[in-house]
Amino acid sequence: MSGHTSAIVSYLNSSYSGATFTAIEGSSTIHVEYTDGKVDWTPVTTEHLSFTYGSDDQEVSVLTLGSAYSYVELGGSRLTVPTSSLHWDTEMPESKQLAFIDAPKTGRASIHLKSSAKSLIVTKCSQGQVLAVISSGKHYTKVWYDGYVGYVLTDALTFCSHAVPDASVQLAYITFRGKIKSNNEINVRAEAHSSSRMLGTFKAGTQVVFFGKTDDGAWCEIEVNGIHCFVLSEYLTLASDLGV
Repeated sequence: MSGHTSAIVSYLNSSYSGATFTAIEGSSTIHVEYTDGKVDWTPVTTEHLSFTYGSDDQEVSVLTLGSAYSYVELGGSRLTVPTSSLHWDTEMPESKQLAFIDAPKTGRASIHLKSSAKSLIVTKCSQGQVLAVISSGKHYTKVWYDGYVGYVLTDALTFCSHAVPDASVQLAYITFRGKIKSNNEINVRAEAHSSSRMLGTFKAGTQVVFFGKTDDGAWCEIEVNGIHCFVLSEYLTLASDLGV
């Protein structure tokens, strides 16, 4: 059983008390046996999406997907690589091969096994989470996230292309009073204002990707751990300014 299939089986068994889910050894098919008085088996097929890296297309495991940089595992080593160097099977043009969750009202979106609201939810994504896009329709878009392949509402996505690292897209660090060595935790938000939804807190010293500042210079648009978000400018320092 693949790690992806195992994860779905575990999720289903913990989420639905009226059935028992098992995987067929050597395949990616999950069968469900309902326990409400009669036995009924229904196949649910999962999918696997392969990622390759570089000009020689070495297969990698993606640990965290970002629009500019991603964290991957290759040959037992963990690497930080430009996302533009990753390849996967997609029907999308380059400008729409990535997307991030844009659901400001709820702060998250569900990924379904099939393109239907009635289909099983295999996982949920928080606001700002970056996803790999496989194909897209009017109502649902087929995506990859954290080992899962499924469908998310198209209206809950903002499509984007790979952000190529250059003078405007740089590595930076969350800092407190300009220092990376601190126990202080800094809030990141969905939008560039203090009343926006908080998406997490990160300690000083956390590496992020910097995309630029708002027009008034008060906020920085960043990506941290695969989440597209904003942080107050006073809490961010470019890696080049730290000599890192």
